[in-house]
Amino acid sequence: MSACSPCPFNVKRLVSGAIAGGLWIFAVEFVTHVKILGERYASLTEMGHYLKDPRIPFMPIHAATCLIVALCLAIAYASSRDTLKPGPCTAMKVGGLIAVIASATYVAMFAWSAVGKFIPVVYTAAMFAECIGATLIAGAIYKPKADGVPPA
Repeated sequence: MSACSPCPFNVKRLVSGAIAGGLWIFAVEFVTHVKILGERYASLTEMGHYLKDPRIPFMPIHAATCLIVALCLAIAYASSRDTLKPGPCTAMKVGGLIAVIASATYVAMFAWSAVGKFIPVVYTAAMFAECIGATLIAGAIYKPKADGVPPA
């Protein structure tokens, strides 16, 4: 395959799946950080463990990050379809594998952080829900290019 060969993915379906997956990730993040951990964050902010205001324009950067993560998950799923067979089982394997990699740092947080054990456990559970859910959504939307036929 040369460097200038056409993209093997159905890009429209890949991006559509990434957008839908990004919305899922954003929703899980909202539930995790506002509904489940919101009161705990308020107490930790009063104790000085967290800043009252972000240092960066958090919401636009966070929304963009959710979309980028979902695009990475969609690409990982589309890349593995031919090897592992298309379908939800493959999406769960890919999402779960990436969640294991992404949540590995929470072990250190669990062991060394002054914020307690509950927050890293919730972060880990949320990471698995985000990665597996977004990959399932992207996988349900993704359909490969038909040979010789333009993608739908």
